[in-house]
Amino acid sequence: MPQKHTWNYTQYYSTTMIKLGIEATSLCTPNRSGIANYTFNLINALLENQEFKTEFDLKLLYKLSRYKKRNYRYLPFEDVARWHFNQILPLQKNTDIVHSPDSIFIDWKKPKKIVTIHDLAIYKTENQLKDYTSAEFRAKNFAFLKRVAKEADAILTVSECTKSDFLELFDYKPEQIIVTHLGFRLPATIASNDTLIKRFSISPKNYLLFAGLISVRKNIVNLLKAYKKSGVYQENKLVLAGSFGMGHQTIMDEITNLGIAEHVILPGFVSDTELAALYANAKAFLFPTYYEGFGLPIVEAMTYGIPLMIGDRGAAPEIAGQHAVQVNPFDIDSISNGIVRTINTTELQIAAARAHAAQYTWNNCAQKTIKVYQSLIG
Repeated sequence: MPQKHTWNYTQYYSTTMIKLGIEATSLCTPNRSGIANYTFNLINALLENQEFKTEFDLKLLYKLSRYKKRNYRYLPFEDVARWHFNQILPLQKNTDIVHSPDSIFIDWKKPKKIVTIHDLAIYKTENQLKDYTSAEFRAKNFAFLKRVAKEADAILTVSECTKSDFLELFDYKPEQIIVTHLGFRLPATIASNDTLIKRFSISPKNYLLFAGLISVRKNIVNLLKAYKKSGVYQENKLVLAGSFGMGHQTIMDEITNLGIAEHVILPGFVSDTELAALYANAKAFLFPTYYEGFGLPIVEAMTYGIPLMIGDRGAAPEIAGQHAVQVNPFDIDSISNGIVRTINTTELQIAAARAHAAQYTWNNCAQKTIKVYQSLIG
């Protein structure tokens, strides 16, 4: 975690400052992933922006139901946190804009409301698969999105793909949906090669990498089948780095059934420094997911200069541009052939991918987000 911001925030305060509340409940966790990473990195990029510091008075809003986990809150400076509960807390709301980076809608009457939409994959027909999601979650999330479409003053999406998906489902003014691509987030410091060897039993360039939730939703089963079919498992281990998600037992059973248990490494959640080392030393990054709203690992892999394979739908092609091997995530042969092609990516192609990834920064994301805040206040 970065050091707290040492500048005196109150020195910038005036009655003309825009009072902004960002819903930060996702940060009440010891291990950030997914949307929590978006919220964390956006907040820090905003706080590093001089224009933001002179125009905005920031408060981070945490649901009262997370009070028992209060020690995990992110507090980048003093007097930044506020507990919220329905229409009751805080008693003095005094807020001009409320930004919800996650599926928590703060229903206060006065503020302008902004919501970030990340991923609508669960509503795509081809993704109605066993263990992809639950009917209960799909219905709950749809109700949230329907409310957003009705009440939000502006919507941020993390890709053009997600914007298009939202407009297919809901009637909303397209000009009020602004695309703010995400940015590279990993630290400059990486774990040593000794850590790779000791903790993961791998050495540089002798393994293929997947990073993300280890879930049926991420197409891990088809990746395992293709890994076995390609024959590359005999010389290259497969590291699946990430926490276990829905359908993980199916994944474990598939590893056993394929007879590749000695070739597959499942380290669970890894620290950012360990993940950076895994990227930097991988032979290739395999990410043939069914659907991505953005696909931050795509940017990470390109930035570290390793060959990249992606699924050919969702936002993945948008984010990777023409700098990745694209495969049909539903076709084992396509993924298997793609693995071999990815390993044979040229140095020239890798350099072009790294240059392409340079556009994805949190500074760019913050600047676009600030413009949306400003437009709502006028």
